Amino acid sequence: MADLRDILAKFGWVTVFEPEFYVLDEEGEMAAEKSFSIDSLRISNITQEGPTKTAKGGLYATTQLRYGKTMRLEMEDVVGRIDVLENLMGAKVSGTGETAKLQITDKFSPAMGIKGKTFIIDQKTGEKSWVQITIFSFLPDSVFEQNMEAEGDFGAINIAGEIQPNKCGVFYEIELTENTDCPSEPEITP
Repeated sequence: MADLRDILAKFGWVTVFEPEFYVLDEEGEMAAEKSFSIDSLRISNITQEGPTKTAKGGLYATTQLRYGKTMRLEMEDVVGRIDVLENLMGAKVSGTGETAKLQITDKFSPAMGIKGKTFIIDQKTGEKSWVQITIFSFLPDSVFEQNMEAEGDFGAINIAGEIQPNKCGVFYEIELTENTDCPSEPEITP
């Protein structure tokens, strides 16, 4: 496998990622088994802002110290999923069978871990390199939006929330991975 630094020398994002969601234990570690995944995003944006605190001083009141960054993940899913509603929106299903009801509640969902795969494109060669994005703690806003329209595009479910840094101050990591959907063919030597 190539070196991550070489692949990230000049690259571009060309698509969304496919996130898998994991329950977090009391220490904030991801469970071994995923809870659910989403394979139908049309948008997945990560944004960072900061600083949250500044100290200004001196003759011209220039910034002397800066502290704190925040990060958000915003996604749009074109397919509705009960797993998303229950785990990220605070919804619940009550009853069973024909009397079952989906209830959109005033509850907030707990943080979850995310591992997502996507690919980047090398500027020089146009080659795909598969990467995994690991978000250690995603705290969903748990705010439900239901967009329905008669004409135009299908409605989408908006999923957004805070990406919280781990105890080492890391919001997320990007690492090289294999494309498990289409493993590479073995090289044939003459």
